[in-house]
Amino acid sequence: GKLIWDTQVNSRGGASSVLVAGERVIALIDRLTAFEAKTGKKLWENPDVSGKTTSPNLWNVNGKLEIVCNSRRSVMGVDLATGKTLWEAPAGGSSTPVVSGVHLVVHAKDENAGIVCYHRTEEGVKEVWKFPKLTRRSDSSPIVWGNHVFLFGANMRLCLDLKTGEVLNKEIAKHDISSP
Repeated sequence: GKLIWDTQVNSRGGASSVLVAGERVIALIDRLTAFEAKTGKKLWENPDVSGKTTSPNLWNVNGKLEIVCNSRRSVMGVDLATGKTLWEAPAGGSSTPVVSGVHLVVHAKDENAGIVCYHRTEEGVKEVWKFPKLTRRSDSSPIVWGNHVFLFGANMRLCLDLKTGEVLNKEIAKHDISSP
């Protein structure tokens, strides 16, 4: 319970959770920012990824760790060591992207994306499938369990096949935001 370090951040608050990855603490505090875990020293700041409600996640791509995070209008991959943007794809919004092996699933603010599944390629990411957006809310974060993608929010309960995007179950529900 002893305080190890404390650092001032220039943010007006938010709902993002931090990500601890090895010797780094990553936070979306208006800009995606990395701190040294032992001292709190700022290591880098990525101006491309902005917001304060989505949480960063970690994606192991062929043994190399990348940070994935929704920004205001897109989802981005960021180099963990340097903070450099590696790729950008349609998505964006408040939901937290979820990683399952080679799959990256994002509930997107971008109406053309909806719920979208990507695979990592040499050039960036490639869309595998997408389920069109049906409501204006995109705050709920999906979860992946086995070969299923679940979304509870956006006025529905939805289950999709992770590999194909096929709808396995869809029900109308009276909730907008839920991130199990």
